[in-house]
Amino acid sequence: MLHPLVHEVIGLTSPPGTDRTTCHTALDTHLTRTVHDTTSAGRAGWPTAHLLAPHLPALLHRTPPTDFTTSRNVLDSLADTLQNAGAAAGENLLRQCVLDAETHHLGPDHPRTLASRSNLGTALRTLGRYREAADLHQRTLTDCERFLGPAHPGTLASRNNLAHALNDLGHHQEAADLHQRTLTDYERVLGPDHLNTLASRNNLAGALRALGRHEEATDLHQRTLTDYERVLEPDHPYILTSRSNVARALRALGRHEEAVALNQRTLTDYERVLRPDHPDTLTSRNNLARALSEVDRHEEAADLHQRTLTDRERILGPDHPDTLTSRNNLAGALSELGRHEEAVALNQQTLTDYERVLGADHPDTLTSRNNLARALNAAARSQRWRRPWRRTRSSPAR
Repeated sequence: MLHPLVHEVIGLTSPPGTDRTTCHTALDTHLTRTVHDTTSAGRAGWPTAHLLAPHLPALLHRTPPTDFTTSRNVLDSLADTLQNAGAAAGENLLRQCVLDAETHHLGPDHPRTLASRSNLGTALRTLGRYREAADLHQRTLTDCERFLGPAHPGTLASRNNLAHALNDLGHHQEAADLHQRTLTDYERVLGPDHLNTLASRNNLAGALRALGRHEEATDLHQRTLTDYERVLEPDHPYILTSRSNVARALRALGRHEEAVALNQRTLTDYERVLRPDHPDTLTSRNNLARALSEVDRHEEAADLHQRTLTDRERILGPDHPDTLTSRNNLAGALSELGRHEEAVALNQQTLTDYERVLGADHPDTLTSRNNLARALNAAARSQRWRRPWRRTRSSPAR
């Protein structure tokens, strides 16, 4: 089906008597050319990529089997651009469409189909759909090991993605074990400087940090940043992500002033290199706000957390795990400012949503429950402190 607006445009611009097949051919040619121009434009093409995404599944559906590969590549190319733009919903739409088409045309076990399944799992993870992502990555890894072999780069990428998803689910030890095994294999198969190897080392460091092994995590993050800076251009997003991870590791070690300075520099670069409302920029802003709280700059932290929460609700949606993290962090900042009743209400809402979205046993849910208890205690202490003061002030002078 064509969009009604497209029908109208074709009706106004096509010669009389033009048939539907000719119209579709002209439209698909134009779409393909526009996608090529968009994906070649870098960051300047991101807004157009958003607009194009809903129209591309029909292009693939109309494609005859002989031209399937060309049209599939058009969708894949735009999906990659949407991934870079942080537009997970549009990316997910195209990844699912490509996977369905490849399963039909190539079969479920074809290497390209397995790669597309992995890409879909990554898009689901970016959307915060962690359980679906983990299940899909587990299935994909099993098939990759069976059809490609345990040391194939596609298998290693699949294992890395599964470990990432397990870490999101709070299965940090499993994730760390998988990441360690994957890193060892990447270093052997692709070499120590390959970007997949460096990404694997970064991911292992993140899992170690989640386990509280902060010294090891900091060393790995710092090594990875040094290597990224050596092999990539200075403003590459991988460098910014790596620098952000170093800052988080420094904060975990109690090196708060260093963390603040590095987070501030990273946020400035994210806003310049990507854009102020890119999801990675919002993560960087969240990290700076948390670092500011550690050096008692609570008013600044609360303002940044409020801004980040507002943007995440708009861009990611109210139920995305990153949005819940922002709400949790804002509640903590409000509590530090003595705004205990607001903090309690926000913590209660966040806990309810964590239990619904991630489950009652997820580590983030347990942290949220603990934060609510702390906020309730702080509110109670504040009330006890105020009551005697009020009675004393209202007592008659003697």
